[in-house]
Amino acid sequence: MIALTANREQEEPWRIKRLKAVAQDCAGRVLALHDYEGTLSVNWSAPPMIDDLVSVTKAWALQGEWSINHYVCGVEIAIDCDAANPFAIAEPQ
Repeated sequence: MIALTANREQEEPWRIKRLKAVAQDCAGRVLALHDYEGTLSVNWSAPPMIDDLVSVTKAWALQGEWSINHYVCGVEIAIDCDAANPFAIAEPQ
């Protein structure tokens, strides 16, 4: 199951609805999707293949959005828009 989160998801529940639509078109390598002000962050379990990237890009474009940041197990691999990493694991103190 793909984890879905969004900035302001309580006030703007439509964000989760559109993430669900994107999740339906995503490959099995996606661990999580996050929407922050129209930028989709995708957390992959392994480096995505070209077909995976095309699939998620088309799905997000169908939602009227274009900006996508990609991570593999929480590590940045391709960033369209500068935003905080929603998948970063807090370091132990």
